[in-house]
Amino acid sequence: MHFHRTKMEDIINRGGGDVVVELWKANKNEDISDEDISIQIDGVTQTIKGGGMVTLTPGESLTLKPWVYRRFWPAKETALIGIISK
Repeated sequence: MHFHRTKMEDIINRGGGDVVVELWKANKNEDISDEDISIQIDGVTQTIKGGGMVTLTPGESLTLKPWVYRRFWPAKETALIGIISK
């Protein structure tokens, strides 16, 4: 699990299978917080609880702002995951 202090990042499910992403807000001390998190999936803004998980189907992308801890993995077997960083 990691976060970035200054850069935004897109996590893109390029295909194969679903991708699960677990998200937590980082506080000013860089600790995990259960605060709500604003995310975008394919440009649509959503709010999820800290520790929440989203599932990206093939072709979907998730945009994360700085200070959001994340970890992700294929839901079942394999998936091709792309990362775009600002």
